[in-house]
Formats: sequence, C-alpha cells, structure tokens
Amino acid sequence: MTPFSVSQNRSRATLFKRKKVHVIILRVSPDFNALTRTSKLSISSHLTSKYYPFDSYPSNLADMKITKKYINDLAYKIIGCAIEVHKHLGPGLLESIYEKCFLKELEIQGLSYINQINVPLNYKGLQIDNDLRLDVLVENLVCVELKAQDALIPVHDAILLSYMHMLEQPKGLLINFRCTNIFKYGQKAFVNHYFSTFPED
Repeated sequence: MTPFSVSQNRSRATLFKRKKVHVIILRVSPDFNALTRTSKLSISSHLTSKYYPFDSYPSNLADMKITKKYINDLAYKIIGCAIEVHKHLGPGLLESIYEKCFLKELEIQGLSYINQINVPLNYKGLQIDNDLRLDVLVENLVCVELKAQDALIPVHDAILLSYMHMLEQPKGLLINFRCTNIFKYGQKAFVNHYFSTFPED
C-alpha cells in the first residue's frame, strides 16, 4: 500500500494493516495542517470481525474527497443492504442473525466495515472502562445500530447519537428488522455537527 499524501480536501483515510492485529484510523484536522490519530482499535480486544476490500479500494486513500453527498449515498447503500436481508429473512428472527446476514451483504456490496466496536469513553482526560459497543461502523463514516424489536423508542436514538459523538462519525443509521417495510418503518437516519464540516459535493 502506498504512503499517504494528504490533499487539501477534507479527506478521511483508514489504514488496515494486513499482518498486524490493529486498525489505525486517521483524520485530517479541520485546518488541514496536521494529520491526527483519533483512535486506535485493537481487533483482538474490541472487534469480533472486520471486512476490508483491499483489492477494490483505491491505493491512494487520501485522494478520495468525502462530501455530504458521498456520505448520504453511502447511507442509502447501507439501507439497501438491510432491505435485501429483510426481503430474504422476513421480520421475525433474532438480532444476532440479522447482523450476520447484514455483514455478509455489506461484503457482497464491497463496503468495508468493522463491527462490535468498543466505544471509547473519555471525560476530561479520565478514561472510563465500559461495555458500550456499536454494532457496525461502515467505511469509517456511518454508525449503524441494528434492532429486532416491536418498535424503536427514543432511547435508541439517544444511544446512537452518543456513539456517533464519541466515535466522531458524521452520520448514523438505526435499523429495525421487525417491521413490514424497512424503508418506510424500519430505519432512521441521524447527522451531527461533524456532518456539517464536510463540503456539499
């Protein structure tokens, strides 16, 4: 994989080392003058699985310009993956089954992900041990929480928004498979202040 050459665009890049058991996520700071490491996730201790299509991803990751349109289009593809799973399995199974099939569908669509991420909790320098886990992070841009419940409730919204904030991700999707139609009744999308920092297109 070639070294990073950071462009003037507000780009994001994720480097997954093939032979070492960790993931390093890099982000360009808002003033474009420094590349800062925002998180380091240990696969062995924090992740149950990952998928990264090395062969299909551009060799120069920093050349990708991430925009609001790109993020929204990505979210649309993710919802499409959920719809495909729902079409094949129906609404009556366990969340764990839907998650496995959803991850498989992401792979089929060539979307990278890491799942069951331990969400870091830091309060003014105090690192707090916790069991908070995000179901899926897709393309290091969209947080996805999966449910198989009779209805979504406000606390589900609040949890996802908190995860988005702590992981510094711009968009989140809450997907509930226990419904008759995913697009109409089983998905909610969220953005936060990080989303506003990206250009329109």
